[in-house]
Amino acid sequence: MPRILRWAKQEAISVVPAFIFFELSFNILHFSSVLMLGPDHVRYTSYFGATLGALVAAKIVIIVRTLPYINLFPHKPMIYNISWKFLVYSFFVLFVQLLDHFLQSLHHHHGFSQALQQLAQMLTFAHFWGVQIWILFLFLIYITASEFNRVLGPLALRRMMLG
Repeated sequence: MPRILRWAKQEAISVVPAFIFFELSFNILHFSSVLMLGPDHVRYTSYFGATLGALVAAKIVIIVRTLPYINLFPHKPMIYNISWKFLVYSFFVLFVQLLDHFLQSLHHHHGFSQALQQLAQMLTFAHFWGVQIWILFLFLIYITASEFNRVLGPLALRRMMLG
């Protein structure tokens, strides 16, 4: 098997837990948004949108893992790496969210300035920031769990969780 295919297979397998975590989390987030706001006020009107969000989150995990500076503090207490990774993931998550909203606005309004105005208006909505806070909190949970897995090892973590 060529080296690139082995690498791609390894990356795909390593991101499956992240995809499952974000798939469940984003669907719960969508379900609770529908319950609180009603189906007319929720941006993603289906669970398919939550699944696409989980795929995007898994892709962000793959991209961030390949950055050379992601593990800056491997020998310090875990809070250093968790905080650093949270900042890096937060940047990428917010960038992708803003890019998504901008491209949708650009598609609907067919003008760069109108799309920027729509993006600026969207940034004032409390619902957008509420969802962003939840997504960042979910990334914080994921980062913390992956750091425990990195430091303790998968077998020790499995033993601690499942006996």
